[in-house]
Amino acid sequence: MATDDLVPPLRAGVRLLPRTDAEGALLEDAILGRRIRLDGRGRDVALALDGPQPLAALAERLGGEPEPIAKAVAFFARLHLLDTDEARALAADAVALDEIERAAPASVPLLVREDARFTCTMCGSCCGGHNVGPVFEDILDGLAPHAADLEAATRTAKGLFFTMGAHPEAPDQAQVLCHQTRGSCIFLMDDRRCRIHADLGGDKKPRACRIFPYELVATPRGVAVTIQRECRGFLEARSGKRLVDDTAALREVIALAPRLSAVRRIISLAPGRPLSWDDYQALEDALHEAVDRRPDDACGALSAARDVLVAALGEDPGARPPRTDVPALSADLDALVAGLLERVEAMRGAVPPPSDEVWVRAEALDHLRDALTNLRADLPRAVAPLARPDQRELFAEHLHHGLMSKALAMAPTVLAGWARLSFGWLVTMTLAIHRARQVKRRHLVAQDVMDALVITSFLWRHDDIAERVLPAFDEALVDLFVLRWPALVAAARDLPDPDRRLELVKF
Repeated sequence: MATDDLVPPLRAGVRLLPRTDAEGALLEDAILGRRIRLDGRGRDVALALDGPQPLAALAERLGGEPEPIAKAVAFFARLHLLDTDEARALAADAVALDEIERAAPASVPLLVREDARFTCTMCGSCCGGHNVGPVFEDILDGLAPHAADLEAATRTAKGLFFTMGAHPEAPDQAQVLCHQTRGSCIFLMDDRRCRIHADLGGDKKPRACRIFPYELVATPRGVAVTIQRECRGFLEARSGKRLVDDTAALREVIALAPRLSAVRRIISLAPGRPLSWDDYQALEDALHEAVDRRPDDACGALSAARDVLVAALGEDPGARPPRTDVPALSADLDALVAGLLERVEAMRGAVPPPSDEVWVRAEALDHLRDALTNLRADLPRAVAPLARPDQRELFAEHLHHGLMSKALAMAPTVLAGWARLSFGWLVTMTLAIHRARQVKRRHLVAQDVMDALVITSFLWRHDDIAERVLPAFDEALVDLFVLRWPALVAAARDLPDPDRRLELVKF
């Protein structure tokens, strides 16, 4: 920064707060919702940023040399604390996001893809494989007069609900959940209907049941509405009613949500590369278009979308001597898998064995372990073109819904979000191949892919995976599944180790 360069003042909404010690201060950014701890120099610079001024004048006011002052100014600029066009745009997006989160469901703008469709097939599968809840107080109060009849009808020996996570120091974190029997909600009947819905009406069911499978995400321009791929009936349900033709029902669903998920207040393409919401949305639109250009080739669509992201960066980071030879790719893929497996095994080991009192289900971790273990060996099939039209359509819709769920705008960076999506698809395919092999079927059917997609979608959304596991591997995921993706795909047939084992089928 040159001494005659003009230094902007602090952005509106940024102010100094006193600290209890005398050596620094806290800088509060009310709009972006954060506090930054400053040392003595940072505090002095912040106090002096009261109007536009040349760097030399700022340094003279502070009685110091321009270079250290310039470093402090650069620190404020990186955090978007100065009154620049970029920082104002990011702050405006944050204000708009707050307004959307507070908006009434009846008036909030809805963001829905024109071709998104869903009609429940009543398969009943959403009532199993996960804990049904939380069940809020108003629902419990409404069901209380009918508890005895429901217990008799369900023939339960353990009651209807249980409380999990209660702690004397954090009672507000306790959650009431529906009991399960053999992996399914206790209220699920043999005809795949909900006992509460059948006997008392749909408005008596837990809110989570009435919201599923809709995914609702607040953005600066409205609430994005899409479908979770954890719906096992998605293959048929995706041919149902257009979401854009059912906005009244969607607004009712939004009204049920106790709190909406929201995109990040600052969205970054890569570290240090912030995006305004309009720029992010333009990039997401380009990714949708890339998927649509290659509807018959999942790997080709992922590659086309990857190229969009690299173009947005302005340069190909893979140009800096990439490790694209087969030994390097194998070693790095193995290192990633080994790290993930270590985390998975630790989580699996923490699950208590079944007892007469408690049965903690964790089969999804077993499925993830199987997929990771077979990833390199099955990579050639995982990246091969999908054989059947229904599989190809399923992939395209999965990617469109994944983008509409704002997964990229909720990840640490857009690149990390895309790497997770691409890696998740390969894990899905590997798991589908593994499960088909278990029943001695060579070819995949769409339901194999859908079943695997249900598992990976559930895991990728699970707090323990999304917040405690994947972030530790984001750098490796971006490296392999964005920057070196073309090399990984090109080398897929050479990555598996030669199999020299004698295989015998005894049973």
